[in-house]
Amino acid sequence: GRLLNNTTNGEAGAAVLSGAVKQLRGNNPNTVFAAAGDLIGASTFESFIQRDKPTIDALNEAGLEVSAAGNHEFDQGYDDLINRVLAPYDPVTNPLGGAEWEYIAANVRKKSDDSHALPESWIRDFGPVEVGFVGAVTEDLPSLVSPAGIAQLQVTDIVTEANAAADALK
Repeated sequence: GRLLNNTTNGEAGAAVLSGAVKQLRGNNPNTVFAAAGDLIGASTFESFIQRDKPTIDALNEAGLEVSAAGNHEFDQGYDDLINRVLAPYDPVTNPLGGAEWEYIAANVRKKSDDSHALPESWIRDFGPVEVGFVGAVTEDLPSLVSPAGIAQLQVTDIVTEANAAADALK
């Protein structure tokens, strides 16, 4: 959620990041723009105050394709992640959502039926080569976010679930 450049320490903002990604991808088209989570939630004021819509828009513009779900993706609860952040943008029904990337987390399951709450993995096909990604969230998730927001979820063992998802990719 860091949209602006930080002139005190040289951290680049969203525009610089997006430009760098596009330049790298222009020179190397067989690439994936992937992230490791915590893209929304604990963001700076200019994004936080707008429920991270500016961050969603900036990452869409930069071409983010996949990210593991971090604990901050669940700051407003699982329903917010699924029904706002990941739901398609619509100016009337979902003006603050519309992430165009896939969130993955192998070790988050729905209590109701033990199914995965998010896809466990994501694959990018480069023709003769497929590259797979497995996502996982910290097992400390229940102590890092409001319990009410994830009451319908259970966080399972990272190693077991990540290994199973990786095995399924083979």
